[in-house]
Parts: sequence; structure tokens; C-alpha cells
Amino acid sequence: MRRNIYFLCALLLLASACEFGPQDATPQAAPTATFTPAATLPPTPAIPPGFQPNTAYFRDRLAVMDAFILYLTGVTQPPAGQVYQAWLFTPTGEALNLGAPEGPDADGLLSLDWASPSSENLAGRYTRFQLTLESAAGGSQPAGQVAYAGELDEAALPTITRLFVRNDGEPATPQETALAAGLQAGMRQVLQLISSAASAAQSGGQAEMRLNLEQVINLLEGAQGAYYQDYDGDGTVGDPGDGFGVKGYAWETAILLGEQADPALKAFDDQANGLQELCAQLIQLASLDQAAEQMNALQQAAKTLQNGPTADLYGLAQAQLSFAVEAP
Repeated sequence: MRRNIYFLCALLLLASACEFGPQDATPQAAPTATFTPAATLPPTPAIPPGFQPNTAYFRDRLAVMDAFILYLTGVTQPPAGQVYQAWLFTPTGEALNLGAPEGPDADGLLSLDWASPSSENLAGRYTRFQLTLESAAGGSQPAGQVAYAGELDEAALPTITRLFVRNDGEPATPQETALAAGLQAGMRQVLQLISSAASAAQSGGQAEMRLNLEQVINLLEGAQGAYYQDYDGDGTVGDPGDGFGVKGYAWETAILLGEQADPALKAFDDQANGLQELCAQLIQLASLDQAAEQMNALQQAAKTLQNGPTADLYGLAQAQLSFAVEAP
């Protein structure tokens, strides 16, 4: 009897091993990992956006037209013992040494980005450029061979002068302020006043806020405009500008630039008028809290005016200050 029980248990153990043991002894291949390469970033362009090869530019850096920028392509390495040297010249031939440019690199790109240490308005004095081959860097006058040269269009010089140097034409501006430069400076002042108004509204300075907003309206309008008046009722017309008006500078800039500036001028007028209306509404609000709530919209409207049509007009004016640079 006991022997039968042992035999039965052995059979059960054997059956269990067959049921739960490995069914297939064939080894299985390990799953293959899939490798996805990282996205390749586009190469950084050698010439920044807004600039063209073989073209020289006068541009603003810390002051009006105090920088000179140039990108040349296809430039070969200078001969042994020589270096490239960059120069600007006045109409009478006076030279300004800009030093050695950067490059050329392996692709033949040569670049120059030079800013006046004294923030001089370069466009008000210099009209020609040369890149020469010199035996040594430095010197006050070029002595070597001219490798590349270019100059501003002589016919455009009177327009350039009125836009960026001094307005010696009609209508006259206070202190002969250049038209495009006056437009840019006036808009910066508008943004500063609106920022001051927003700070005053947050701190409970309603009188200061109203004065700042009145100054914005009149700074934009100019002393000859229909909307130039006392808005806050203090008996004086607040205007921190020169009286010509940011609108006046925009209009006269557009007139000099011709039909190409018409769309930007229309957008400027529409947005400037809207900004003035919003300032006038905020001045009339009895509740300072309500005025403070609308300051973000006012600041955004001012930035849109600055970064949109004002920048468009200034960009069209700046286009007068570029010229081709070529090998002679």
C-alpha cells in the first residue's frame, strides 16, 4: 500500500514538471535597439540677416550712424608679408583707419564691424571706402594697392544729410535736427513717458500719470497740430519734445523717401492717432485703478508703433546708407 502511494506521488511530480517546464529550448534573439540620430541643426549663417554680401553699411550702434559694417565674399588670402587694411574717406580725401578686418576665412569671407570710439556720426563725414593691401597694419594714410572700393551715391548725399546728419532744408526743424534721427529719438521718448505713466499709475500718482500721458499726446502731435493742448487741466501744455512732433518727423522722412514710404507712413499715422486717443481716454478716467488696468494695452500699442511702422520708415531711410563694394 505504502509502495503504491510513493509510486503515485512520483507520477504526479513527473506530470507537473512536464506541464510547467520550458516548452521550447530554442534560444530567442534579444530585441534590437532602434537608434534615432539627433536632429541636425542648420549651420549658423556667416552673414547675419539683414546684410548682403559685398555691401557696406553705415548703421546705429550707440549713436546715430556711428558704426560701419561690411561683408565681402570670394576674398583671397593676402600675399606673404601683406595685410588687408580698411579705410573710410571724406569727400576731400581725409582718411580714417578702420584697422584690419576679420578674415578672409577658408570660404573667402571677410568681415568688418567697426564702431566709432567717440560715437561720431560717420555718415555725416565719410562717403568712400577702400580695402588696401599694406605691408604693415596701422598708419594714417593708405600706401598699398587697392583691393576693394565703394562709395555712397553722390546724388543721394543731400537726402542722407537731411535724414541723418542735419536738416538744412524746408521745413526747418529745431536746431536742424535730422528727420529720421528725430523720428527715432522721439519714439524712444514716447516709450519712456508711457513707462513712467504706468509706474505712476501703480504707485497712486494720478497727477503724474496724467501729465505723462499729456506729454505723449503732444510729443507725437507737435506744436502746430490740432491735438496739441492741455489735457490734464493744469493750465500748461506739457511737451518734453522740441515742438516739431514725432508725426512731423515721420511725415517729412516719408516725403524724402518718396512713394515707397507711403504704406509705412499710413500705418504710422493710424497707430499714432490710436495711441493719442487711448492716452486721452486714460487721462479722463476718474478711477486710477481702471487706468492702471489699461496700461498694459497702452504700452503694447506704443511698442507696436515703434517696432512696426516707425522701424519700417527708419529702415527705408537706412537703405540710403549702403553701397556696393567691388574689386577695381
